[in-house]
Amino acid sequence: MCGLSFRKRLGNIGLALCLLVGTCVIAGARLLWWGGEGEGGCHTLVITAGYGTDPLLKTPVAPGSEFVLRYTHSQTGGPMELWFTVNPQCRIVLREVRAKVLRPEIEDLAEYAQEVVMKDGWTIYRGMEQVMDPLVIRVRVSEGEQSLVLGGREIPLRSLADGGTRLEIRVR
Repeated sequence: MCGLSFRKRLGNIGLALCLLVGTCVIAGARLLWWGGEGEGGCHTLVITAGYGTDPLLKTPVAPGSEFVLRYTHSQTGGPMELWFTVNPQCRIVLREVRAKVLRPEIEDLAEYAQEVVMKDGWTIYRGMEQVMDPLVIRVRVSEGEQSLVLGGREIPLRSLADGGTRLEIRVR
């Protein structure tokens, strides 16, 4: 598998991100709630430990809301960020990927981006526009930081769930 190109191995960006994120996803043992019900086109971002389970986290969002998944890449040891937006149809859309350390698997993301720029030591792949709904992540079992930045708060995934837990993020 390592000898094949990233695109040939994975076939689409959704699977590619699963590999890049490695064993990350959000799941949890407690419910977190920030703010009240949204108004005027607002909806709720919900994180569960699988479809149909009780929410671990709920927070109001509106079309245009952003959140970031931050983690340490399991192979390069470098920081990675996946930037998401809630689109007007209330779906989660991957907008850009940011990487500090490059490897061929990460560099292959350029074919999915509309623009690739370098800024402050980061390689930024912009214009991905890939619907990821639901966004599925697995909380890492091994060492390595994983967090969700949402509404000005950074939430370590390990604070929501044990390592190995499969999390699903949706907008309802």
